Amino acid sequence: MTDIPQFISVTPTVLDERRVTVNIKTANLPEVNRLGACMVNLDQPPTPNVSLNLDTSTPPTPPMPPVVENSADSTAVAAPQPADSEQIDATQFEQSKFPIVEVNLVDSEENFVAHSMIIEHQEPDLSITMHIRSPKPGETYTAYAELIYHEELVHVVSAPFVWAADEMNAQ
Repeated sequence: MTDIPQFISVTPTVLDERRVTVNIKTANLPEVNRLGACMVNLDQPPTPNVSLNLDTSTPPTPPMPPVVENSADSTAVAAPQPADSEQIDATQFEQSKFPIVEVNLVDSEENFVAHSMIIEHQEPDLSITMHIRSPKPGETYTAYAELIYHEELVHVVSAPFVWAADEMNAQ
């Protein structure tokens, strides 16, 4: 069994009068294959995996929706829908090995003031800059970081911070 990803630290830092950066350190992330998309083999000619037809001599014809004519009264009706067996089953897709990270900022009254979500989080060190519409100097805010792994909430960390007026004036 592999280790479940978890947060090491969540550190919010006020940048200026409207922005805060939340620095997140994560452990036990799955290994990232860094070669797949960028690998170049100079010993063999490139093999395309996508075929494009760039013939611009004739404009493309947009696809027409299927229409079935009702012979009884000569009116058009929508084409029949495919049977359930023809529908795409979402469970057949492979589950991502990387977690989702959600970061929420709330004010002292627990009102949401900013939100961010990272899908397939892969880096052990992450910095997210979040913008707040009208922060109140001197008010305590809280950054909540949630780690979702294989569709389960596995780790939640909260980090309170004060929106200090002296930090805003230092910029």
